[in-house]
Amino acid sequence: MKTILFKFFARPIVKALTAFLVAALIVVFSFLIRANTFWLPHWMGDQSHYVTLAMKLEKLGFEHYNLRGVRIKLFPVQANNRVYFVYPYLSKDLNERGEILSGLAAVGIPYYDQPFFHKPPAFSYALVYAHKLIAKKNQPYIVVMTNIARKLDEIKPNIFKEVQLWAVVVPLFFSLVTVFLTFVLGKLLFSYRIGIYSAFLMAINPVEIMASQKLWTDTMLTCFILLALILFILGKKRKAWPLFLLSGISCGIGVLTKQTAGYFLIAIWIFTIAGHDRKLYKIKEFLRVIFNREIIFFTIGVFFVSGYWFWKIYSIYGHPLWLPPHAENLVEKDVTKWFQTLSMRPPGIILYTVGLTYICPLFVFAYLSFKRFIVDSWSLFFKRKKDYNFVLLWIVILVFYGLLFYGREHRYMMPVYPLFAVLAAYYIEDSRRYSAKFLWALLIIFLGCLFILLGKTEYKQFLIIFPVLVVFLGYFTDKSSFYRGKFKNIFYKNYFSTAVFLALAIFSLFWSLPIAKKIIFANDLLMNIPF
Repeated sequence: MKTILFKFFARPIVKALTAFLVAALIVVFSFLIRANTFWLPHWMGDQSHYVTLAMKLEKLGFEHYNLRGVRIKLFPVQANNRVYFVYPYLSKDLNERGEILSGLAAVGIPYYDQPFFHKPPAFSYALVYAHKLIAKKNQPYIVVMTNIARKLDEIKPNIFKEVQLWAVVVPLFFSLVTVFLTFVLGKLLFSYRIGIYSAFLMAINPVEIMASQKLWTDTMLTCFILLALILFILGKKRKAWPLFLLSGISCGIGVLTKQTAGYFLIAIWIFTIAGHDRKLYKIKEFLRVIFNREIIFFTIGVFFVSGYWFWKIYSIYGHPLWLPPHAENLVEKDVTKWFQTLSMRPPGIILYTVGLTYICPLFVFAYLSFKRFIVDSWSLFFKRKKDYNFVLLWIVILVFYGLLFYGREHRYMMPVYPLFAVLAAYYIEDSRRYSAKFLWALLIIFLGCLFILLGKTEYKQFLIIFPVLVVFLGYFTDKSSFYRGKFKNIFYKNYFSTAVFLALAIFSLFWSLPIAKKIIFANDLLMNIPF
């Protein structure tokens, strides 16, 4: 019977369907841990800007893409309570500063008052279309303003979900698609199992969870960058130029979502040109590399979608990459202390490495791939071998790291988190073949870090049962070795490695999800953990 089952599940079609079913279950799990977004407030900070811009785009069109001429109305959910809804509406005078810009100026942030908004419009348009499809007829652009915090554990007013469903589904939808596309990327580059591990890591990533529950551009940006990467890899594998064009179009939509998507274009140029390094000393060969079809069709796709945006910005401000200059002494003038908090955080290189592995510990395995990146880069660039998986992933990561070196928010690096998840998943799976001594050392180091990090927290009790989980999980996951007569002792390598990483995965749930929940209940726009 076991032999029959083994042969059945070993079939490629059954294996593929099983993997996609597991990935679908991870997406469902992702939805469940992000579902609080229906009852959370969505007006603070940039969220209010995107709601306002969407309202103006629908009513006045692209030429009025700014925050001027807008008034705000608050009304309680019920009479005499302190829970409020809010929605923006047009003033009679479209040139007046309006309440949003006046409020920003009052707290020392004046630079949003520009004739044309400097942030690309794709996310605002996504809100417009969602409002048309989901909101009731003639319903204003209403969202919840009041944070009921931990009362969400007790009550979830249905009216909250009904009123702002049109808005919250946009970042949530792109977040769930990103989790599934992370599975696709892991499978495309390595295997179904690595794809599943990767999707799981993205599902529990606190930064991704946080962004999925805010009206921010980051989940939409990440989704289209990831889709562009998948299409580019498929284009290389199948040598099909339409896929490079589609990849560029996806990247172009990302650029129209947030300008940092342009970094992916730079990464693709670097990867494609560097892969032909030996030919660059001849002008003829250099031009052939610069104008190869990968770069041409990809670049055409990017500017076909985003070209009008750059022309519009240039026609108004005289520079296609114009951004509003921040006011002098902004840190001192900002009453909200937002920029003061940012300035006190460590540089991006620390925030994006130490910080990321703190909030999602299993991401640390991604850094084990850097040696493989160096080796494969040498083979690809000088020996002309085709194994480019680690090279491409790390070039994209390093371009974002380099250009966002002075960033101060975890979410700025979200477009490369799926890549980190794939690399971490690869080494989680690859480490199964390592020696028991290596795994023991890994477990001891990890547990030592846990004692330092968790010694004074509410998770202290979990440390007691953690070593026990290692033993019992290994027993249940590899107990088939008993029946084959191959079980040697409780430190049998396959058993022990499986137990270690299942235990680490379970611990990540206990570690990462409470961090995400704490941030959401606090309605914190800035991930202040660990810095």
